[in-house]
Amino acid sequence: MIGLPEILDIPKRLIPVIEKINDYRYFLLEGGRNSTKSHTIARIVLWLAEQRTLRIVCGREIQKSIEDSVHALFSDLIKKYNLLFDIQKATIKHRLTGSTIRFVGLREQGIANFKSLEGCDVFWGEESQSFTKATVDTLLPTVRDENALVFFTMNRYVRNDPIFEQLAHRKDCLHISINFNDVERRFIAPNVFIEAEECRHRNIKDYNHIWLGQPLATTSDYMFNFDKLAKAKTVQPFGDLLYKQRVMGVDFASGGGDLCVASLLERKSNVHWRLVDQIAWDNPDTDESVGRTISLFGQWNPDVLVCDKGGLGYPMFVSISKIIKNIVGFDGASNDKCTDPTSLNNRYQAAVDVKYFLDKEWLNISSNYTIKEMETIKKCYGRSGKNRLKDKQEQKKESIPSQDRYDSLAMAVFGIRHYLGKVDFQAQDKPIGMRVKKVNKRKPIG
Repeated sequence: MIGLPEILDIPKRLIPVIEKINDYRYFLLEGGRNSTKSHTIARIVLWLAEQRTLRIVCGREIQKSIEDSVHALFSDLIKKYNLLFDIQKATIKHRLTGSTIRFVGLREQGIANFKSLEGCDVFWGEESQSFTKATVDTLLPTVRDENALVFFTMNRYVRNDPIFEQLAHRKDCLHISINFNDVERRFIAPNVFIEAEECRHRNIKDYNHIWLGQPLATTSDYMFNFDKLAKAKTVQPFGDLLYKQRVMGVDFASGGGDLCVASLLERKSNVHWRLVDQIAWDNPDTDESVGRTISLFGQWNPDVLVCDKGGLGYPMFVSISKIIKNIVGFDGASNDKCTDPTSLNNRYQAAVDVKYFLDKEWLNISSNYTIKEMETIKKCYGRSGKNRLKDKQEQKKESIPSQDRYDSLAMAVFGIRHYLGKVDFQAQDKPIGMRVKKVNKRKPIG
């Protein structure tokens, strides 16, 4: 701390932020409660504002009022060190350099606030674990000045946090993890250690996230447990295998940018299944998709083929069913197979089935592409109060790509749970999922 002004009295672990302020564009500080992340960045921002004229913006995903911002934190530091800033209701301005600090909410005021970032010299994203992927994708290129400094402070909710994913491993980003037990005791009030210990005894999972900054295994809006997804990469089957079985799922592209994907699951024990093959293609031509599906069916020889029959997929399903007998048409909007009482439709039921396999550690998935897609699957409530997965239009608003690999995998798991060994395909008059024409029978007049 020798040679630094009093305002830069910060923990030793965070000194590199000052020492390397000219070596990096991005600074990512993550960790648990009372780790001094926000205090440190607030001090550095005020110090920078004293050196030269800067346009500084402090943003949160949602800021309904100035009380939701770090305005109070700046004000307390300015008063404590008697700094030459004028504290106004919505902005803070240095009397000599003219540096200004503004506070914005990035989501609720939309594109106007992003426009205001184009000319800023310093941006600080506080509580940035709340930033959506759509916000991050817009924010990073909007701060255009090549000499701009961009700070983020967070306690990650989930492993695939958008800020962390984009910045943590970049060469132009200084990433520091810090928790309350990494900080010199003079920076921490004594009651903090008491509160942390109480939390540890009460709930170790809460303690690990709140105080040690460990990402949550899952949150209320994500479908799958992230620890179980990571485990799926290394699941090893055990026990006897009575007979070999295979189930194939095919998801057809529903729009521009989507992929057609075929997935093959193979039974490896009485309960364990492995994703043994997955083929994707981006040609939207229906004839090619029909041909590829029939060809893969011949190569893989599955016991059941579950095929997307929603929307544009239906005519392809019909064409394929003329050649393949043991085929099931998957209708995600239907609820005919909803054995889970919370499921709104088959699409959510398929996710419940996949979750069941994951939680039981019965599913081995070696594909990193598929796992990454599954980490982005979110659920919400339908109007009826039952659960559904977010649709593709909702996902696009959050810049989440279509999870086509997952969809084909889910269809295969759906086939295992609801059709494999339960249906005699040879005895079926028509393919499962074929639409039935409805005839309106009117009583004769008179």
